[in-house]
Amino acid sequence: MQHMANCYIIAKREKYAEPFLKAFKEAGFNSEFCKLSELSLISKPHNTEIDPSFLEKADAVFINLGAELFPFVEPLLDELYRRGIYSHMKPNAVYFNYNEALQLINLAQHGIPVPNATIVADKEMLNESNTKDLCFPLLVKSFSQGKKIQTAIIETKEEFVSFVSGIKLNPDLIIAREFTPKNLKEIAVIGEQFFCIERRIKGKQLEPIENGQVVKLSAEEKELAIKALEASNLEIGTVKIVEGKVTGVKVELKYDVFSSAFGEDMRRNVAQFYLERVKR
Repeated sequence: MQHMANCYIIAKREKYAEPFLKAFKEAGFNSEFCKLSELSLISKPHNTEIDPSFLEKADAVFINLGAELFPFVEPLLDELYRRGIYSHMKPNAVYFNYNEALQLINLAQHGIPVPNATIVADKEMLNESNTKDLCFPLLVKSFSQGKKIQTAIIETKEEFVSFVSGIKLNPDLIIAREFTPKNLKEIAVIGEQFFCIERRIKGKQLEPIENGQVVKLSAEEKELAIKALEASNLEIGTVKIVEGKVTGVKVELKYDVFSSAFGEDMRRNVAQFYLERVKR
């Protein structure tokens, strides 16, 4: 009798795991929900590990957790990689992709075209000297302890000076990058499957993705999306492209939005991709 592959679905609560449990079972997995509380962190002098006892029978692990649970995810990814258990997220995937500054730097270091940007750790450093090579308009974001606290699109030098002087809180990270007021292509990538919704820009605002249009990608755009995911240590994720430049990579997919737009179950596509990877 052929072995039925085992896949654990790790989520914060069972209600978040249920649609994936169903999809993975329909694809041919024996799928089980793993409570977040079952992941026991073990602190060691130089690193943090996860008690791997629940992984003894696992062939694959699908993780559906948010950024606030980052401390649990990276040690788990290390353990999965060490044991040869499949996950579409590789070590450092969370580290790279839940920090916007690190993501920009990482993508650029891999030769991925990204908007020109300046990254500073203090608002006093956000001055004309540090941004002289950037072209307006600029998209400026400030962060405190990893959380975004302010976003603005700056059209002119005068607006820039006013914006900087008006920052009231004390951010520990500020990103100023060139902003291209063009439509954004939001691409759900599942292995080598591509699902793209184009979001129109109106003034300074992007329309909601629910109002976007399904579009086909060029071969060059598909190649760029794959390279961006590979650089981000992901095989499944969302890539955002504007005018041939990657403006962001997300670990998550907007499953319901893309399923509705394309008339097919994205969770089932993910489960099928997992099955193909496990059978290799």
